[in-house]
Amino acid sequence: MSAKDYKTPADFKAKIFSLCEESLASYSGEAILAFPEVIALAVLFAKDYQELSSSKAKTAFLKILKRDWQSLLITAFRYKLGLRSIYHQNAITAYKVYIETFAEAAKEFGAVIIAGSLFLPEIDEEATRGVHVKGKQVYNYSYSFLPSSKIINRVAKVNLTRLEHRLRLNKASLSENYPFRVNKQKIAVAICLDAFYDSVITKYDALGTTIIVQPSANFAAWDRPWPQDTSLSEGEAWLKYGLCKQIQGRKNIVYGINPMLVGELFGMIVQGRSNIVANQKYITSAKLEKINGLLAIAQSYDQEEIVLFDVD
Repeated sequence: MSAKDYKTPADFKAKIFSLCEESLASYSGEAILAFPEVIALAVLFAKDYQELSSSKAKTAFLKILKRDWQSLLITAFRYKLGLRSIYHQNAITAYKVYIETFAEAAKEFGAVIIAGSLFLPEIDEEATRGVHVKGKQVYNYSYSFLPSSKIINRVAKVNLTRLEHRLRLNKASLSENYPFRVNKQKIAVAICLDAFYDSVITKYDALGTTIIVQPSANFAAWDRPWPQDTSLSEGEAWLKYGLCKQIQGRKNIVYGINPMLVGELFGMIVQGRSNIVANQKYITSAKLEKINGLLAIAQSYDQEEIVLFDVD
């Protein structure tokens, strides 16, 4: 994704539809399409993204605060917010763009879509109130859609990174996140860091999940030494300790899908290799690049790629 993909809602929709079309160009069966973490975050700041894309996150937020302080102050008082008012300011507009884009894509391409994520307060829709904000907390939310265009699932991130804490996000409760069933598969979404936690994977496995989807955005250089063990690179540690390892030997989980964002977001480089993994308890032949359980992986960590695999 690049700045031009967020200039207008139509540009965002065109990009998402293009990715869906490319993914399914030579495929006609039932499909699960998974998008990366924060793929829709810039929709929240769409009118400013071209300018803000050259700034780091903190600078970008300060620019918005300086310019829109009056309207942000009104929002802050209305919802009794502090700095989280920056997310509430355009929340409903961003929510509508996000939901409509992925709902239409799911229907157009006849696919189940796990629609990455974005930062939002809790939003609901009701006949007399329409689309409205329900609370002041702000979460990293991921929605999933059926081919009918209906929302089938919403989860919020439980384990936050240091950056997300600095950005004033709220930690969700694991008890509120559940898998959903589509035909023979039961699918669960664990947003990025959540999939590194045994408690998250254990819960989903106990609930009969067969496929774990881990939308991710890694803001560290893929080839840097990993801080916890400098004998490994960031990328090596990701593959060694991440979803591939977490699903091995599980009772019910067979596959893992890890779409990773690449490009630039608010001046920060995002790198990673999207991959699909398997529990060798069920797929004994799963092995690539000397990594047990790896089924398919992007060739590059800094270029956009689509990773495909046929699941029985």
